[in-house]
This record gives sequence, structure tokens and C-alpha cells, in this order.
Amino acid sequence: MLLYCVERSGIMPNLNIDFYDEFANVKSYCLDNYYTFGATSKIYKVGNNECLKVLTEDAVFDDRILKKVRELELDYYYQIHDILYNIDKVFRASTAAFYEMDEKSILEKNSDYTARSLYYLDKSFRKLAYNKIMVIDAHSENAVLTKDKIVIIDADSYRFCNLSLERLEVINYERLMALFKDIYNEAIDNYDMLIDNSIINNLFAGNIDMITKKLTKYKTPLDYIIDKGEK
Repeated sequence: MLLYCVERSGIMPNLNIDFYDEFANVKSYCLDNYYTFGATSKIYKVGNNECLKVLTEDAVFDDRILKKVRELELDYYYQIHDILYNIDKVFRASTAAFYEMDEKSILEKNSDYTARSLYYLDKSFRKLAYNKIMVIDAHSENAVLTKDKIVIIDADSYRFCNLSLERLEVINYERLMALFKDIYNEAIDNYDMLIDNSIINNLFAGNIDMITKKLTKYKTPLDYIIDKGEK
């Protein structure tokens, strides 16, 4: 039950709000300014290691997706905790582990960081396909680049589908490649250099082994990009 909420330019007084978990237990939160927001939600940090995602009034998502993603315990995916409902038993929020973004650019990290993240996320995307789940909204804003790995967050918009396993694996793999291209292109924007888009497109072309072989010949992705840009 929403007790108090007034917003002015992103600043809000304390918000006292009750949700109900899957077992009808009341979960009460006293929130202050949101940590970040998107088109369909606001994210609040509710502890040192946990965050609360509250959906906007017009957002409609299938809570079965989050339950399945949580059940699958996917590699390099966020830990989903509680799935929360309003008094009418409508899915309205969820809690999950909080992940800290590392300030060091992915382009300056060892190439193994990308290769390892790519390997495990490929396994996870394939596991989702096996469970008839299509990855939606795979872009840099839904990935947290921690010190040790890339963690995928916000699986709310994923959906179940009846495509064949082979077709779904292709779609999810294409979205994995699009995700990494987006992460790299966003990182490149922070550098004062002109990079041909084909360099990143060519890097993330082929299967995981091919990409890893191309990238790990260099100490960092930035070394790869500079070398290819000079040719």
C-alpha cells in the first residue's frame, strides 16, 4: 500500500510502502531518493548489498519470468531475491543483489575479462533458450561491469516463446553479440579517437571460440582496437 509519495525534480521525501512476497508475507520499505530509474521502473538501494526495483503504474511484466530466471541460477546473472506484489496480488516489484560498477574501462581490462564473461553469458543465454525464454532488452544499461565480470540485470522484459530450440538459440546468441557490441561502443565513446564501427562488428562475429582467439592475442581490448585501426 502506497502511503506517501511526492516527487519534485527527482527529489522525494521518504516513501513508506508495503509489498507482499510470494507467501503473502508483508515486506515494508521506507525509501528515499531513487538510485537510478528507467522507462518502466525506479531502483532504490535498500541495504549495502540489496536493491529494490519498483515498477511504474503502467508497466506490465510476467512474474513467471523472474521466478524461472531465479530458479535457473544463471552464470553471470544477477541474484533475484523476492518477487513482490501489491494488495491485489499484481506483480509490482522485486529485490535483488546490488552490484557495484567498476570505474575501470572494459577496454583497459585484461582481454580475459571479456572472454570469460562472454563464455559464461553464452552458456546462460543458451540455457534460457533451452527453457523457452527469449532474451529481450539486451544492452549496456542492463549490464553491470563489476571488477571481476559482467553481470546481467533486469530480466523482467524477457518472455516465454514457442519457437524451436535451434531458432531461439540463434536469436539469443545474436542478442548476446549485440550486447557486447553496445558495451564496447559505449566504452569507446569515452576516448578521444575515431574508430571504424567495422572493428567492433568484426570482433564480435563468429562463435565464442573465434572471438576469444581474436581478442586474447592482445593484452587488452584497447590494444586490439588500436592495432586494427592502424591497418
